[in-house]
Amino acid sequence: MQTGNAPALFRCLTALYDHPPRAYHNLTHVRDLLSIFDEDRSLVRSADAVEFAIWLHDCVFVAGREDNEILSADVARAFLTALRSEKGFASGVAEMILATRHDGPASNPDAQLTADVDLAMLAVSRDQFQENGRRLRSEYTDFNDAQFQEGRRSFIERFLARPFIYQTTPFREKYEAAARVNLSREQAVMKS
Repeated sequence: MQTGNAPALFRCLTALYDHPPRAYHNLTHVRDLLSIFDEDRSLVRSADAVEFAIWLHDCVFVAGREDNEILSADVARAFLTALRSEKGFASGVAEMILATRHDGPASNPDAQLTADVDLAMLAVSRDQFQENGRRLRSEYTDFNDAQFQEGRRSFIERFLARPFIYQTTPFREKYEAAARVNLSREQAVMKS
């Protein structure tokens, strides 16, 4: 991989994460996920690919759109083409980004871990979970409170209905219980 374009691409990445203005899906979120991933780097075959996927997984985010991850995967492919990476590396990164849609089991262990890293924020402290909820709400400016609450309720129910939130055993052991407590608590508040 040639890195001569890296500074310009990083400026583009920063611009993507700054637009539209974001309170949650921003570079702070990426930093938090990279910290979580650093603890489990040894679990993956291609740490560079997973790290690249984490960097780009939310680079395109428009509240309410269902194709954010698809567009983010397209951006990742474009970046990796500009960096002259191997085609297989680019397709692997794109697959990992698509796994962050959380619409079913990922097809390989690295994509599973990428998806789990993205969901690790469900297991943060109660205060941080509530703060993340406020930040998410501020990104959905085109949605009234009822619309936002319905989307949030659906998200919570979908994950609580699964036998496991996390696809990998290490993440289940570390985060499953705390994530379920946070989601169940928020679900109860929404019902009251």
